[in-house]
Amino acid sequence: MIKDLFFKSWNLINSGSLEVEVAQEKNIANVNLDKDTVIVDVKDARYPLISALKNINYGIEIESREDKKVKKSSISDKKDKIKNLLNRVGDIASLLAENNKTFVLKHKGKELVKIGEDTKSLIPSLKKRHIQIPNKIRLILFLKEISISSR
Repeated sequence: MIKDLFFKSWNLINSGSLEVEVAQEKNIANVNLDKDTVIVDVKDARYPLISALKNINYGIEIESREDKKVKKSSISDKKDKIKNLLNRVGDIASLLAENNKTFVLKHKGKELVKIGEDTKSLIPSLKKRHIQIPNKIRLILFLKEISISSR
């Protein structure tokens, strides 16, 4: 219901665009919305609002309830978490593509992830369509920056 309303509202845009600058003392992010695309350009990944996105990173460390010490997740745990994340992103990407829409995440003007209609899937081995990651290293560094800044 909400997603139908969301896309119906988005489809009301016939021309033009809306650009929003999120700032508090300095520029945190820019959001640009036009009839087919939403672009979020994160300028300061260390800002608390942006670092709240760390939940998509799933962290590398987990706390043991028994001894309250931090221990590393096993490699298979990490693979499962990444697979779950890709499945959720894949579902969103498919929904965007069905509605001829695209979402782009940038960091300081450099494209990190593009999902939805207007993408070239570069992850065929994972059988994920409508997901484009132009620079994997840049994306990993961004996720690491969010993770480190929110600890």
